[in-house]
Amino acid sequence: MAVAKSALVRFQPIKLAARQAAEDACLCIVNHALVTVLVRLTEDVDASAPRWYLEAGFGPCEGEGLIFPNLADAERWILDKLSGPGPVDLSIVS
Repeated sequence: MAVAKSALVRFQPIKLAARQAAEDACLCIVNHALVTVLVRLTEDVDASAPRWYLEAGFGPCEGEGLIFPNLADAERWILDKLSGPGPVDLSIVS
């Protein structure tokens, strides 16, 4: 069962431990399931429009190394991956 495009998508800001300093990151949670960890690129000059790096993806979003210009584009990519063919069950857990 694919996840509907209207799935509940939430980005939770966190700090990611790094060797030199903590980095800004976001957990992407869809219907209470962690699907990606995104890290803000620190070399971006324009801090008002940060880009996001796919540090880790899980399930249909498995992978790493993609760069998104913003969280909205990351969300579109995530929903596209989750709505593709194959069994994905991210039912809301009660």
